[in-house]
Amino acid sequence: MVARAQPRQGGFTVLELMAVISVLAVLGAIAAPGFSEMLGKSRLRSASSDLLTAMLRARSEAIDRRVDVTVRATTEGAWHSGWSISDPSNPGGLIESYSPVVNATISGPASVTFKANGRLRPGQRPSFEFSANGVATRLCLQLDLSGRPVQKKTACTS
Repeated sequence: MVARAQPRQGGFTVLELMAVISVLAVLGAIAAPGFSEMLGKSRLRSASSDLLTAMLRARSEAIDRRVDVTVRATTEGAWHSGWSISDPSNPGGLIESYSPVVNATISGPASVTFKANGRLRPGQRPSFEFSANGVATRLCLQLDLSGRPVQKKTACTS
C-alpha cells in the first residue's frame, strides 16, 4: 500500500494573520486623529444647526402668536447642557426642548427673547460660539436685530 498525500487545506497561517493585523493597526493609528476631528466638526455643525432651528422656531412662534417667546439654556449660560423654547400661553410649559450636546461647548447669553414682531429687543444682538474638544474649528451663530440667525464658519467677533 502506498500512502496518499493529504490535500492541503486552504486558509491563512498565523504569520500571515499577524502581518495583516499589524498593517491594519498602523492604518488605524494614522486615521484615528483625522476621524476624531471629523467627528468633532460634525458634532459642532449638528449643534449649530439645532440651535439655529430653535431660534427660527421661536421667532416664528412669536410672530404667529403675537407674544414674546424666549429661548433659554437648560442650565443658565451653559447652552451645551441643552435649551428650550418657553410656551408663553402655558407658564412653565415648553414649546420644544433640546437635549445636551456631548463633548462640545456653546457660549452665549442666558436667553434670547423674540418680540411679537419677530425682532429682538433694542441693543440685544446675541451670538453663540461653538467649540469641541480636540477640534481647532469654531462656529458662530449670530442674530441680527431683525431676529434672523446667521451661521458662520469662524469664531464670533464682538
